[in-house]
Amino acid sequence: MEQDLLPYLRDEVIATEQSQQAAAQKMNQWMANGELQSKVAYEYFKPRASKLQWPKDIWLNYAIPKHAFILWLAMKEKLLTKDRLHDPEADPDLLAVQNRE
Repeated sequence: MEQDLLPYLRDEVIATEQSQQAAAQKMNQWMANGELQSKVAYEYFKPRASKLQWPKDIWLNYAIPKHAFILWLAMKEKLLTKDRLHDPEADPDLLAVQNRE
């Protein structure tokens, strides 16, 4: 199975590195004792997420933990509130009632 994967990896690395020589060097770094080190190859292809800026503003030394936790949930849009439970767009009957008033 590893032999089937190597040509695919080679083509992807060549496309990313823009040269066959750079791709060969990168792939040689992934090999140890003639075997592919999948962890190293995975790290190369793994998508990089941008670092979030808002957590450092929430988790402050002087912040009340309960308030910080609720704000954290709000920033992740995970608060269970009535406005989320009764979303007018999700419930057309509720929208009709609101329009009558």
